[in-house]
This record gives sequence, C-alpha cells and structure tokens, in this order.
Amino acid sequence: MNEAIVRRVFDAYNAHDADAWAAEMTEDGTFTSAYWGIDGRTYVGRDGLADYFSQMGEQWETFALELERVEMGNGKAVAVAKLNAKEPGTQVSVSPEQGFLFEFRGEKVLSVVTVPNLEDALSQL
Repeated sequence: MNEAIVRRVFDAYNAHDADAWAAEMTEDGTFTSAYWGIDGRTYVGRDGLADYFSQMGEQWETFALELERVEMGNGKAVAVAKLNAKEPGTQVSVSPEQGFLFEFRGEKVLSVVTVPNLEDALSQL
C-alpha cells in the first residue's frame, strides 16, 4: 500500500501539484530538499510544497523526477530516482540516482527527505 502512495507523490511532483502531494501527507507532513539553491530547506504542508514548486520554477525551465524503483523496509520507503531538469537556455541535465526517504504515519506520508547519496538512503531501511 505505501508503495502506491510513493508513486502518487511522484506523479504529483511531476505535475507540480502541491494539492495532490499534500493529499498524500499528514497535515504536518514535511519535505526536505537537497536540490541546488534550496538544499537543506524543509517545507511543511501544502503551503510549503507550493513554495517549493515556486522556487524550483524560478531556477529551472522544466523539472521532473524519473522514478526508477521503490524499496520498502521497517515501515519506511526509499524511492530511487533521478532529477531531469532544464535550465533556461541549456540542454536537459540529469542528476545521478539519489534516494527519497519516506516515513509514514498510518496511510499518510509524514516526511520525505532527499538523500543525495543513494547508499545512505538505503541504509535507513
């Protein structure tokens, strides 16, 4: 069941839809980004996610996450993905594989943390 939630979060991310993502999270759910220019920032709830998408839109002409797989363990999930993004006036750039560590509260996402080092992310399962 939680893998389906992770996949819906990625669909919402790629649609840049803060409402759809927030629907999968607890009211106090958080997302901590590791992306250029906003690394280390934590965004809370629907308004925080809307702020995140706004900031990403200021830096990138296009951006989307390419979900490769989801690993589950100990009530957590790690989504393995790459960021495909295009800066204005450049070609598409692709990040290396990284992990998105999901923690759950019941059937909702409590937190998502971008972990650039995939092995570090997987070690938390």
